[in-house]
Amino acid sequence: MTLWMLLIFQLPPQMNVMAEGHAPTPYSADEIREGCPDGRTTKTRLWSAESGTTVMTTRFHSGTPEQATFEVISANEQGDRIGQPQEGKAAWSELQRHASFPREHTTIEEVTLDADLGPKACWKYTVTQPDSAQAIVTEYWFAKDLPGPPILMVQRVNNRKTMTMTMIESN
Repeated sequence: MTLWMLLIFQLPPQMNVMAEGHAPTPYSADEIREGCPDGRTTKTRLWSAESGTTVMTTRFHSGTPEQATFEVISANEQGDRIGQPQEGKAAWSELQRHASFPREHTTIEEVTLDADLGPKACWKYTVTQPDSAQAIVTEYWFAKDLPGPPILMVQRVNNRKTMTMTMIESN
């Protein structure tokens, strides 16, 4: 591999490995904290074969160096709220752990995704669950310039799409 290929193709750093036998996560806890400051708001369209489409708005607020605090508001496609806003708290390392997958069942590649947020340079994680009675494959696209949740997630069970999660706004 030539030097220019090494400079262009960069996987997440090994220091992001959270557990023995796991692949590196796309971002460190510190990068997620810096990328999700108080006021960051994301809007995500969640579709599942079972329940249809929901739009979730997540707003980060009152964060500390150790912990994220966020509010999640769910709505239908027309914008009508579903239930009450939900408050959540999690250590930044816990949010990082959401993207920690067994290395032997994970492939990571660099791709450009033509996303709802525009073209994004991403790390695409493809994760298989071979121990399941069904063939479950989940793909995650993490934008390199937006530390936090994936901008797209697609889950397939027995090669049939069962769920998608698409980030449609990020402020």
